[in-house]
Amino acid sequence: IRVNSIAPGCALSEMLTSQVEQACMNPKPRLMSPPFRAVVKPEHVAEAAFFLCSEKAMTITGVMLPVDAGWLLQVAQTAQIAAAK
Repeated sequence: IRVNSIAPGCALSEMLTSQVEQACMNPKPRLMSPPFRAVVKPEHVAEAAFFLCSEKAMTITGVMLPVDAGWLLQVAQTAQIAAAK
């Protein structure tokens, strides 16, 4: 059995927004991290799910679709650099 899945990164959810407004945390290091310096919103994750459920994705099978503004890419690159040392 093959399934498609979505791997969301840290998204600017209602709970995170509330914590930011209460000054419990600084979101910049996590939400605005390289490489794309973009904020993932819940709508972005929903749009990815909608796409995978659409006919446009009918030939896509067995993928994990990261919706994380490149965070996973950054982690992989950091690990690769550390392994090379």
